[in-house]
Amino acid sequence: MLRRSVARQARILDGSILLTPVDSFALHDPPDAALDRLEGLYATDRPRGLEDNLKSKILFSGRRRLSHDITAIYRQWSEALAADDLSMRLLSGLHAHATIFMGLGRVGETVFLLPEKAGGHFATAGILERLGYRVVEPPIDLERHRVDMERAKRLVDGSILFIDRSEGLVYEDFGPLTENPALYCVHDASQYLPAILTGRYRSPFAMGFDLLISTLHKSFPGPQKALVATRTRDERWERVKRVMSQFVSSHHVRSTYLAGLGLEDMGRLERYTDRFLENAVALEQALADLGIDVVRRAADAPPTQHLWIRFDSAEAAYEACRRLELCRIHSNYRLLPYGLGYGLRLGTTAATLQGLRPTHVPRLAQLLGDILSGGFTLSRRHAVRELASAMADSDDLRCPSPPSPVLFGGVP
Repeated sequence: MLRRSVARQARILDGSILLTPVDSFALHDPPDAALDRLEGLYATDRPRGLEDNLKSKILFSGRRRLSHDITAIYRQWSEALAADDLSMRLLSGLHAHATIFMGLGRVGETVFLLPEKAGGHFATAGILERLGYRVVEPPIDLERHRVDMERAKRLVDGSILFIDRSEGLVYEDFGPLTENPALYCVHDASQYLPAILTGRYRSPFAMGFDLLISTLHKSFPGPQKALVATRTRDERWERVKRVMSQFVSSHHVRSTYLAGLGLEDMGRLERYTDRFLENAVALEQALADLGIDVVRRAADAPPTQHLWIRFDSAEAAYEACRRLELCRIHSNYRLLPYGLGYGLRLGTTAATLQGLRPTHVPRLAQLLGDILSGGFTLSRRHAVRELASAMADSDDLRCPSPPSPVLFGGVP
């Protein structure tokens, strides 16, 4: 029964268009069955010498090659991010938030946190408060949909700055806030990682952040995994590593290999990044041309893959989401930031991996307009399926025959 359910869902996805900003597909199919054999194995992500091995409370034999490859993958990613050190022990962004902040600070310490109303993740403040932190929010410019940097610089309070941006139409430079030498600065780059890796966005490290967190299964088209990277190996980083080692027992090596494979072809990653950003800007303009109440992004900062459509009420926004769903266009119904009310959150990452190009955008916008105004019909669902098929036929990003997974040098 489960196999039939999975097969049916795959068929439906093939005839759907995913305009959700947190879904992604790998740039290649799973490499081969050999990598699947590693799924359940325990392995350390740090090769150890004899003295460290003797001091270990538990040690798994036969994993020397795995640890060697994991170290090589870490080195590969550290170089790509200009990081001094990096770990991929964690599984997701919120998993990273909870685990890292168990080691990063102390009970009672203050975190200057990007709030939900400015695009911060809705769960982060609750996690930090549960861990015993005092949370303070920076002032927001609601009209410009950004942090009010000048006021925030004057009012900044606390010993840790955490920019956990899960929403935003532009990529903001938070460098003015990191200039405070008393702050230890953390940036969650889950929505921006491909553009950071390819140089389209300024790196958080270049802005002055000390720690970078990111998932590898949102904007980056990789496996279920989170990374944590440090600009400098300092005392706080050592505390974070100790906590990750203490609270994360299995490294999940298969996902780490897939993360390494995801950096194999930087040219393809660049094409993907440029295309999903171009698709987002083109779709925003096409929807505006049709009279749809899409929130327009400012032109003075780099665009993101996000789009927001406003509605008069939560009920109207939910009905719009359901209409699109019935026609097999996926979106997010949610409370938008900056006091915009309930609406639809769209994104172009997954659709780009389905083959969406700017040439498809006018037809996609027209379908969105027809469905939002006229609701579900079988003919509109068929039209979505036809566009999804046309997108798939033009796909030049996802590789059906990836190379061998054994790529990172080796030891016997």
